[in-house]
Amino acid sequence: MSLYVPAGSAGSGRYSAVVTPESAGWTYSGLRILELAAGGRISLDTGGAEMAVLSLAGSCTVEAEGKQYDVAGRESVFSGVSDFVYLPRETDAVVESPSESVTVKLTL
Repeated sequence: MSLYVPAGSAGSGRYSAVVTPESAGWTYSGLRILELAAGGRISLDTGGAEMAVLSLAGSCTVEAEGKQYDVAGRESVFSGVSDFVYLPRETDAVVESPSESVTVKLTL
């Protein structure tokens, strides 16, 4: 197990990075990095894991359980803290970037 994951080495499908508890040697937590262009959207199913949707750069909306949440986000990770949306287990959700590109961290 290495604590360093080089950029571009852990991507999978629509995610620019995927770190699972197994690949990191952790017990519970993992993460996925999602980059959406303006107008982009992705459907998620949390399955048996809880998930937090946190903006690394940009803003987005998260639709889940019949409600829409606006993530104001931030310009970059160096701009300060960001708001986030908690998604419980067994939840279907949609993350959308209606007007700007966004980079989102999905913590599992």
